[in-house]
Amino acid sequence: MRSALVGYTAFFLVIVVAFLVAGIPAELALRQAPVPESLEPSDTRGTVWAGSSRLSDSNGSLGTVHWSLKPLPLLLGRVVGDIRLSGVLGDVSGRVALRDDRLHLSDVDLSLDMHAITSRSPSMLPIRGQLAGSIERASLGTAGINALDGRLSLRQAGTTFPVALALGDFSADISTRDQTITAIITSSEHPLFVSGEISLRDGDRYEATLLLRADDAADPALKDGLGLVGRPQADGSVRLTRRGSLQQWWTR
Repeated sequence: MRSALVGYTAFFLVIVVAFLVAGIPAELALRQAPVPESLEPSDTRGTVWAGSSRLSDSNGSLGTVHWSLKPLPLLLGRVVGDIRLSGVLGDVSGRVALRDDRLHLSDVDLSLDMHAITSRSPSMLPIRGQLAGSIERASLGTAGINALDGRLSLRQAGTTFPVALALGDFSADISTRDQTITAIITSSEHPLFVSGEISLRDGDRYEATLLLRADDAADPALKDGLGLVGRPQADGSVRLTRRGSLQQWWTR
């Protein structure tokens, strides 16, 4: 009888805690959450359980984030649920979990407007195109990106400044092995052919080795521009090699 009473009491307390947590306003929770200083939430609605908030940074609006969290993990102090970001930049949706001081994403579908993204900051080269694809899993920590598996494609890509140029279609098959993220890059043949790989180690140290070649019908400005970004090869292609840290892009 006593053990049954203890069990009923514990169950009752769990239910009470569940209702208390579920009723916490999302706006109050965001004030206590470790939101990056560069992000400014506004028009926050709903509760910790399910809600939405508009996000912006120094360059303007990023869109509205919607979340729906799983009850049991939340009661145990963990965040597990579904998240969706929609707005002028495009749409991203997937599952999210916070554990071991890392942000884990899975089953992510995305469709982003590259011109809307790259035109937000004067330090970025404005390009156009639709970035779409799916991410099976991703893991992000304080040191950067720890794991990434999926496939992305950039359709009808082109530059808009300093001159408008068509570049074509590109795709990246991304996988993680031995703590190294590798993206195999391929493209359409026209007007720009690209092949090679980009690797990421230690969370943010990248290295890119790409072979680029413009076809005979490509804009002369594209052919001239390739000679400025890489080393010309005997077959008329250009070899591009770059390495550095992602931090230099994130902090711009």
